[in-house]
Amino acid sequence: ILKEFNNRWFLVGKKKGAQPITNLALDRITSIDFDFNLPYIEEVFDAENFYKDVVGVTVNQGMNARKIELWIDKENAPYVLTKPFHASQKLEKENEDGSIIITLKLKTNYEIERLLLGFGDGLEVISPNGLRLRIKDKLRKALLKYGE
Repeated sequence: ILKEFNNRWFLVGKKKGAQPITNLALDRITSIDFDFNLPYIEEVFDAENFYKDVVGVTVNQGMNARKIELWIDKENAPYVLTKPFHASQKLEKENEDGSIIITLKLKTNYEIERLLLGFGDGLEVISPNGLRLRIKDKLRKALLKYGE
């Protein structure tokens, strides 16, 4: 199939029947070589179900969707409420200071981490702890680049 994410198109498929589903960015494909002697792999593929628990195109197959809890500051709350991260997003709490707590049910991947990092100090991952620590580590390394 072809799938679009963040204004980039991806070719989604398999090389061989037993291999996992993978994706290739169309703008990075430099040439195509086709061997007419190789058999076509006929496979039933439900793209909607395959991608339902992710943001983007990277699916960590074998991983279950998990509850992600996020704190969003007052300035970003209206944006996040009117442009949700994902269809699973739920508003859990509106705080007196205008900040909010939301939850998502997702498989974590590269794309959701990049999206969360883009909010800088306007967002905090509350849970799961593994995602919280990955985001914290990336922010710590980013600070080091600025001499902090």
